[in-house]
Amino acid sequence: MSNKFILVSWGEGLSGAIKTQFLVNQEYLKRHLGADVKVIMFISPRGFKSQKYLIRKELKNVHVIPMLLGNRFLWLYKYSTLCLILFWRLYFGRLNIITRGVNCSYVFSSANLFRRVGIKLVYDARGAHYPEQVLLNHNADKSRKREIFVVNHIKNVLSISHRLIQYWESDLGIDLRLHEIAVIPCCLSPKILDTSAAFLPDNTFYCLKGFNSNQRLGVRLAYCGSDAPWQFGEGYEFIIERHLHAHVDNSYLHLGPRTDFITRLIACFGDKRVLQKHVESDQIGEYLVDADYGIIVRDLNPINKVASPIKCAEYLIYGLSLIVSAELGDISDLVIDKNLGFVYDHKERHLKSKNGITEVSHLSKCSIASKRKSKEVAKLVFDRITYLDQYKLLFSEDV
Repeated sequence: MSNKFILVSWGEGLSGAIKTQFLVNQEYLKRHLGADVKVIMFISPRGFKSQKYLIRKELKNVHVIPMLLGNRFLWLYKYSTLCLILFWRLYFGRLNIITRGVNCSYVFSSANLFRRVGIKLVYDARGAHYPEQVLLNHNADKSRKREIFVVNHIKNVLSISHRLIQYWESDLGIDLRLHEIAVIPCCLSPKILDTSAAFLPDNTFYCLKGFNSNQRLGVRLAYCGSDAPWQFGEGYEFIIERHLHAHVDNSYLHLGPRTDFITRLIACFGDKRVLQKHVESDQIGEYLVDADYGIIVRDLNPINKVASPIKCAEYLIYGLSLIVSAELGDISDLVIDKNLGFVYDHKERHLKSKNGITEVSHLSKCSIASKRKSKEVAKLVFDRITYLDQYKLLFSEDV
């Protein structure tokens, strides 16, 4: 196995996903595979200097390159990149290239030629590309052909879910029998795994910025994330309102920007029961730790069907049980199999668990035992160290 790696992203700035699911791989590969890792990020020329400054501030050993021609001329980048990589191979020897997303992988997809000169290409698949482009009103036919091309030509794949593999086989009709695929969900950052250890589920008091959690009697639901519309699927508002109407002591914690819905809730139930605050990422645990359930309810569509929401892992590591929508990647099955909470039935508007069906208005507080279990599952399923053997296997064979 070559110990030289290049991580490449295309068209993504310094988002939360880039920091926690892409850049963190550099340290992981260095520490556990003894790898020499370089990072290349192609970003939009719009605001290039400011984006480059932020990226270099986060990670010093990174090459930031402007996408001067955009996505319309990927074929030109493809052949330019081929020359660059062959030059790199000539001077630095065998190497592994991990490409993030379909467009990036297409640029680097001369996989057969790469294999002949000692370069292993790995497609880091982050979701269903074609349905996402349809939703964004982009060229659907070209997007479908490009995704099929990438998955067909790159035989080594990192997939975020088993459902994504099923999508390639059933929706795109791709034969994956000759592929080497490692299924690794979006994992928690080492920082969260380390700091979460301080929040023990059997503590009787948490310092939660004046929220008086030690005196809380009712059930508390929590949401943590952005105010992007796709975060709030059909059923989200129903669950929150039904929960607050069910008992005067029930509450809802919203860690994110104030939306119109939150404003209406506060007007109806008061700011003692509807707690809204926009906090820094390193403060999230202080607020989440005393809630009972973390909620992720999204619409039923092909994008969410293959997703791996990192928020589920964050809720679990802080001891929360989950309320998730049906067909949410592999998460919905995990919730049922491990008895980690409930899956929301959009049609019947009730909650399903391993133990049966529950109405939204009948939720009970989570026990200390269930909080311990949530943390244990999070550390087992959403820690990259769990998948070290899969990483080794993916990169172990000669190209």
